[in-house]
Amino acid sequence: MRIAYITHDSLPAPSTSSEQLVNNVAVLVGQGVEIDLFAPPVPDSNATMEQRHRDLAEFYGLREDVFSRGLALREPALPDWARGHLRKALHAMRAMRECVPARYDAVYVREMFPLVAATRGRLPVVFETYRTDINTRGFWRPWRRLCYNARLQAVITHSKLSRDSFIEAGVDPEHVQVAHNGYSPEVMTPALSREDARIALGLDPGGSYVVYTGHVNENKGIEVIVGAALRLPAVRFLVVGGVPGSHGERWAKDYVARAGCRNVELVPRVPPAQVPAYLYAADCLIIPPSRGPLPSGAHRAADQDVPAPRCRAASCGW
Repeated sequence: MRIAYITHDSLPAPSTSSEQLVNNVAVLVGQGVEIDLFAPPVPDSNATMEQRHRDLAEFYGLREDVFSRGLALREPALPDWARGHLRKALHAMRAMRECVPARYDAVYVREMFPLVAATRGRLPVVFETYRTDINTRGFWRPWRRLCYNARLQAVITHSKLSRDSFIEAGVDPEHVQVAHNGYSPEVMTPALSREDARIALGLDPGGSYVVYTGHVNENKGIEVIVGAALRLPAVRFLVVGGVPGSHGERWAKDYVARAGCRNVELVPRVPPAQVPAYLYAADCLIIPPSRGPLPSGAHRAADQDVPAPRCRAASCGW
């Protein structure tokens, strides 16, 4: 089987979704699928394709032979003046212009612009998403009319909630499949002892650490982490994942400073291959609860009075 996979992110990208995308592609290639991965070119890069393959393998922790076994990176040229949403739209159209004559068995997409371009073409389309808001908000109605047609052969959702929203929006239930996100065990190898991980990261081997890795912005419950840190001054809290110079990182730094919290350290985002060391170094891993994404992403929760999360970190035993 030959698949064209279209993403609007230049790779490697700081987004968590790009890590999921690349690992998913690598697993499919391991199952004998040939995949051409269409991504916008990296601005001002003069690297050869061989170097680009090495960079992606190192950043995401892939085996380099994935590119010789069936994965090919395609980067259609884009004008220098194209920025933002215009760049994404142009890339989707140029990628599809190459896909149609190549006669792939399917086009696989995760994002809005590529889905529009793909369902306008003459190839079967697979759409993967976690979202529900695209099916419940009136804002997306014109987009649904464009995309939910006979070309959309399959929708892969990450939850039953998302699947239900597609069915309610009129997509044939037989074409919508739930496939929960998993993980690749090899990502966590080699296993590190807590002490070895801390030494590798320059942390105190005898300290107490709570670690969060992921997006850093107003919707990720950073307030909960700060609240716990204020109650546990002897514990260091590492927040790993802020994109340097981004609005989310600036907001988090300001919030921590205004709270007068001295035991929260904001660590800039690291390549996915370096994340396991932080996980192994922790005494406790934390995923702070947040209701921020619910109004846009979960229509059933949007109309409910969801209580604000309460901090229970003191129960960890420190």
